[in-house]
Amino acid sequence: MTTTACGAGPYAVPEFFTYVTTKKTKGGLANYIYIWQTLAYNRLYKIGKPVNYYFRSPYAEQIIKSIENARDITASFDEICTDAFKEDIANPLSAFGRAMTDNDLTSWKPKSPLYLLHGDADEYIPFLNTEITYNAMEKLGALTTSLVTIPKGTHVPTEILFIRRSVAWFNAARKTP
Repeated sequence: MTTTACGAGPYAVPEFFTYVTTKKTKGGLANYIYIWQTLAYNRLYKIGKPVNYYFRSPYAEQIIKSIENARDITASFDEICTDAFKEDIANPLSAFGRAMTDNDLTSWKPKSPLYLLHGDADEYIPFLNTEITYNAMEKLGALTTSLVTIPKGTHVPTEILFIRRSVAWFNAARKTP
């Protein structure tokens, strides 16, 4: 691999889930993203918990009908999560805790150049997630990792900027011997 570019993803996974289950979040599309990731871990890691293990009623019933209904849930994510789910997030030995650790990038040292770009006002994926990941990689000695912070950058406009800048990053890497 020559180079990698990443924008606004949940890289510091335990910190990400702790944040979104303890702080006020936007709801709507944010809930869709967080619910999708929760249920993906449940399925991929064969945790096998029912939807109502993770989410309170009436939200669980809406999600069971269709995950697309998550977009219509305007409550903050911390309000729709069950206490049992929050306890799993706080417990790295729980099945969900192990899934988070398995997907966490804070102990990964990139061997090729890595370009991280994130808006510090992202309303869906907290900026601190990318900042924690960048700092952890730097501590591990990742010398070719760069973090570009977009001041007041929200999710969608920053994602468009990320795509444009990533193409430029890749083109520059192609020209480097």
